[in-house]
Amino acid sequence: MLLSILLALDLESYLKAVERHPAVEGSRHDYEAQRYRGTASVFPPSPILTFNAMYMPGAVALSQPLPPSWPLLGMAERDKAEAQRYSYEAFKNSFLLSAIDTYLRVLYLNRELEVIDSMLNNLQRMEVSSQALYRAGKVPLSHLQRVRARIRILEARRETVEAEREGWLSRLEYFYGGDVDSLKDVPDSFRLPPYDSLLVALDSSPSVRASRKMVEAASKRKVAALLSAVPVVSPGVLYMDGNLSFSVSVGIPLWLPSYLSRVKEEERRYEGEFMRRRNVEEGLRSTLMKEYKDYVASLERFRILMETKKDLQEALRSEESRYRTSPAVLTDYLMVLNQLLEVELEEYRAKLSIVRGYYAVMYLLGFNLGSR
Repeated sequence: MLLSILLALDLESYLKAVERHPAVEGSRHDYEAQRYRGTASVFPPSPILTFNAMYMPGAVALSQPLPPSWPLLGMAERDKAEAQRYSYEAFKNSFLLSAIDTYLRVLYLNRELEVIDSMLNNLQRMEVSSQALYRAGKVPLSHLQRVRARIRILEARRETVEAEREGWLSRLEYFYGGDVDSLKDVPDSFRLPPYDSLLVALDSSPSVRASRKMVEAASKRKVAALLSAVPVVSPGVLYMDGNLSFSVSVGIPLWLPSYLSRVKEEERRYEGEFMRRRNVEEGLRSTLMKEYKDYVASLERFRILMETKKDLQEALRSEESRYRTSPAVLTDYLMVLNQLLEVELEEYRAKLSIVRGYYAVMYLLGFNLGSR
């Protein structure tokens, strides 16, 4: 038992393992690929090396096209690389939040199984006591039948919870990347600041930053599309018959329909990114309000259940005193004990809801869920 407690997996170690998950690593590689592309966009288009064997045998020309849109396209690629970085951070946190949900779910199901086992043990004691009372003619048969029905209901519930736990445990091991024997409980110290201060911090969310960078990139590409009709200047050098000369050529785009189509395409892309940014910002504000309200409701539920538990503990002490003087009231004592167990389970559920609400809000604000 002691060894199991010492080897139990805690939430911090679990999240560190999840950060190394292949899904997270794959998203990181996507971001790094886009970052390299953004770095490469600093350079102008590749120079053009020309060999002319028909009209000028032995001539070699090297020219460097300098399209007016090149600097803007490079800046747009760097904006996309930044957006990819923020998207990676948002994906990682989303993945970690799913892993946290799974961890908390397994914790709750473990506790629920413990409570069901304790309640079944109490009901079996009640069955023995009720059977003796029924035989003595002190309680009707229906009393005994209700106890037995409650036992069957709890046994069925235990099978359901056990199957559900196995499913969630399998998902937890997927996130963790290995077998998990037992879990450590989470502390009670998860508290959030007031809602208004959280709303201000929402602008720093990776999802918001990513969407804004994509709008900036689309804006630059739209202007670059307009500049694609501007003549392209290509300075260069020509080597022929041992002589080196410098030249400047000017390329004038002539195919107007292609130009207009590209401009319209980039305009629509910009409008699409702008609308997506609005959707992301409004959606995050709405979700933040919901998660914060759920968090506050869990705090209040936890407070009420703590008070209820105190009342039941007082009632249990009273029933225990009666039971010591009159064993015939064992059934009443065990009923109160089971009520107390159910309230303690609900209290634990509320506690885990508080923890989950804390992490959900931190995810929306873009804080790294891998470390508190």
